[in-house]
Amino acid sequence: MDSKITKCIILVVLLYSCEKHEFKNDIEGLWKIESISGGIVPTANIITPNYDYLQLKNSDTYLILRNDSIIEKGNYALKKNVSNNSYGWYIIFNEDFNYDPSLAFDNSYDYYIKLISNDTLIFSQKNIEDGASFFYTRH
Repeated sequence: MDSKITKCIILVVLLYSCEKHEFKNDIEGLWKIESISGGIVPTANIITPNYDYLQLKNSDTYLILRNDSIIEKGNYALKKNVSNNSYGWYIIFNEDFNYDPSLAFDNSYDYYIKLISNDTLIFSQKNIEDGASFFYTRH
């Protein structure tokens, strides 16, 4: 009996690992920021991005670029979303350095993440009503 339970647990872990690896491969690359919208303040419906690109690397690192220069660098982790909404994954950012404290990219939040047609990436602040959403296109 214990052997069957152990095999089931191993199978579930392997399936989750494969699914995470596949999604991670799908979102890796260079993403151009198109817009930022939302926010709690009604007048803050559209926020002007002050960076050009987000790069997600296969080494679990991310870069924020402006004018081809790195202005923020850190690492990220993907987590499976278990809540009952349309987002399958969320992403957690951990900044190593930031050369621009006024950066519109706020890594202090976890973000739900959605990939649409392999060329559009959306981050939405996790567990925040009317939180900001970041819209990217693959570059």
